[in-house]
Amino acid sequence: VRRKVLIPESAGVAAQLVTCPPGTVLPEAPAPYGRYEFVIAGTAVLSGNRLSPECVRFVSGAEQPASLTAGPEGATVLVLTFDEDAALSYGGSLREDLTIYARSHQR
Repeated sequence: VRRKVLIPESAGVAAQLVTCPPGTVLPEAPAPYGRYEFVIAGTAVLSGNRLSPECVRFVSGAEQPASLTAGPEGATVLVLTFDEDAALSYGGSLREDLTIYARSHQR
């Protein structure tokens, strides 16, 4: 499994690309404030259903989510994870978080 962090958790909203070879169960953890998982290449399998590119799954809650497994082509998934702001403002402000992140890297 390869991960490329696009926006670190320290910036608030976090984003990463996760690339998995065929048959690999994607690393999953509870998402108390919510997480979107976008299949951007290859395929993934969720509860017997095939997810192709442009499919998305939303996960929310303190319980372990259902496993997402890379399909026969492998899978690349963009994972967007919300922070505690989401609980207060129905999703936080991605624009604000990205602006703060961009400012912190202009130095």
